[in-house]
Amino acid sequence: MKTRFGAIMAMVLALGSATAVRAQTGTWELGMDVAADMRWGEVEVPDFFFPINANVDEKNLNVEIPSSRIRLGYWISDVVQIEPSLGFAFAIDASHEKPQLVSSTSSLGLAVNRSWGTSHTGPFAGLGVVTRFSTVPNAFGFLSSSPQVGVPLTLGTRIGAGGVALRIATSGVWWLPGTDRGGQWGVSVGLGLSMFSNTSGAGGAS
Repeated sequence: MKTRFGAIMAMVLALGSATAVRAQTGTWELGMDVAADMRWGEVEVPDFFFPINANVDEKNLNVEIPSSRIRLGYWISDVVQIEPSLGFAFAIDASHEKPQLVSSTSSLGLAVNRSWGTSHTGPFAGLGVVTRFSTVPNAFGFLSSSPQVGVPLTLGTRIGAGGVALRIATSGVWWLPGTDRGGQWGVSVGLGLSMFSNTSGAGGAS
């Protein structure tokens, strides 16, 4: 009886050790996402941007499909990851009867992610800052608008095997007012693929 009890306790301790595996400090994560981004709120467009059809204090809805992003994350501890990113997108104004191309956009971001589980598998939450650089059309071609700074809050999960993981995430963003636009809210839903510098983090989640 004691032998059986000892064997059961040994199995429980082994399972507990396995599920306590977390991301290893120094792990790199290289990934690419495809997302649908939406922004809505006030936009203050100077007359020289759209000299034919100027819009001032317009409340609009912008949709970016697809929005692509490249990211490179680094674990500075077993649960905290620093992740810079570079993104590209085309914006369509869906508030009109006929959707219109509004701008092409590039972005630079930096996020701090907190993970539960391993580097390869498990949920995570992130808080960051992102700067957008947009090019908008006018009657004479294209002009660059002022940069727009946003603060994204992200919730997501990784589903991994070996050194690869599927990454699903959704973000809510507050875009700060700029010189040519008012403040805006944004939502992003994305699906991505990640590769890792080691495969030891593919164990169970804690």
